[in-house]
Amino acid sequence: MSSRLAAGAAALALFFFHAVALAGDKLKVIVPDHENLQYTSFWVAKAGGFFEREGLEVELVVAPKPANAETMFAQGAAEAAVLPPTMYLRLIAEKKPIVLVANLLRNDPNALVVRREILAERRLTSEMPLRDRVSGLKGLRIGVPPQLPARLGALVATQGLDREKDIETEVLLAKLLNGSFHDKKVDALYVPSPFLEKAIVDDDAVVIVDQPRGEVKALSNRVIHTLAFSPAASTARRPVVLAAVRAIAEAQKSIRASGAGAVEALAKEMPSRSRKELEAVVRVYAPAIPETPEVRAEDLAPALELFPEGVPRPDLTGIDLAAHVATDVAPKPSEAANDDGRQTRWIIGVVSLVALLGAALFFRKKRSQA
Repeated sequence: MSSRLAAGAAALALFFFHAVALAGDKLKVIVPDHENLQYTSFWVAKAGGFFEREGLEVELVVAPKPANAETMFAQGAAEAAVLPPTMYLRLIAEKKPIVLVANLLRNDPNALVVRREILAERRLTSEMPLRDRVSGLKGLRIGVPPQLPARLGALVATQGLDREKDIETEVLLAKLLNGSFHDKKVDALYVPSPFLEKAIVDDDAVVIVDQPRGEVKALSNRVIHTLAFSPAASTARRPVVLAAVRAIAEAQKSIRASGAGAVEALAKEMPSRSRKELEAVVRVYAPAIPETPEVRAEDLAPALELFPEGVPRPDLTGIDLAAHVATDVAPKPSEAANDDGRQTRWIIGVVSLVALLGAALFFRKKRSQA
């Protein structure tokens, strides 16, 4: 009887130890939309198990409409959010409580793609100097969504061209972009995901100006998308913030090292998406993934230059941008050892195991003496 009691107590102790040690800290994160592949760093951290390895249990709060994410974060619907520049810069300008902790994408997600036969006709290749490639677009009809004509203008201006004089743009609603390219109503597209990968996979489009790779230096190295926390949460739950940034850092490292691993993670998170499209977007976006998730205050204001057409630019005059950037959350071995919540859970688990086993042995000894 006593041996069965001891065995049962040991089994219970092991179960409790395992549960305590592996239980994750819960973290609610607002995302503007669930299948936006511009957030690849975040999706791979989640579906690739990087958050879990850091002891985090991430719960998504998906905005009913992408534009709602900003208001939801400001109202405290969750302590963290994935936000684009249009949202995080506006919150900063309005002096709302927000701290940026991780850079998720460093280069513009837009690329210029052209039909393969047109490249052959014009003898254009992706290996040519950028200026020659951009000059080779003269006379082509380039389809752009309503928010991007100015950004396309900024691109061609870096190569000495004028959007109004030197190229022909056709502003198209999102639902018409890929259809117009497929039907050859336009010769090229200047688009981000999801239009980008669809054109590559369905219509054999070729990337001729690769902004995600950062080849347009004047428009590179920004904070395109970020993971943000409320200041209160970033202070009260510092170990969680550190763990989240470490997870994103490891996810970014894995994306840059292995496209196949990133595709597997994305396919797990978005099972309804075409695998070929996932492969295409990882191939194009991998170079845009930061080498480190560190956010630098000096990289925030330049993001204003990439604001969509028709969206008012927030006034950052007189605002201390550094106050909205967490500069002390980059992964450090010492903090990983001292502040990681997993260590605390393992200690609790070990103490619990020892206590339960000790109790079982004590009662066994008492029964044997009776």
